[in-house]
Amino acid sequence: GPVMRVASLDMAVPFSPPLEQAFLPVQRLKEKIEKLRAY
Repeated sequence: GPVMRVASLDMAVPFSPPLEQAFLPVQRLKEKIEKLRAY
């Protein structure tokens, strides 16, 4: 299948828990996994 890259945002890791959750690529990772599965 195609090569895909999923990484955290290009910024410092935030200290605030809500900002940290926005920083982590969990949702983008899920989207890429589904896209690869559909391939």
